[in-house]
Amino acid sequence: MIATSQPQQIKEIVARYDKEREGIEANLLDLVLYSGGATTWTELMSMPLPSVRLMTSRLNKKTDDANQMAQKARASRGR
Repeated sequence: MIATSQPQQIKEIVARYDKEREGIEANLLDLVLYSGGATTWTELMSMPLPSVRLMTSRLNKKTDDANQMAQKARASRGR
């Protein structure tokens, strides 16, 4: 796509890619921060994408499970 684009189109494509990259980097940093030390930036950057997706899914499940347990504990105390 870039090879056949005009200069203005190339600028727009690069800007879009930069925005997407920033979002991806933010998501990876969230994984590092919320993994509780389970992974590092370097490890994530060397992982294949399916592994990063799996890790994200597992961390989300862990968080959901912890939230449900906390909710049940509050409910059993009458809150």
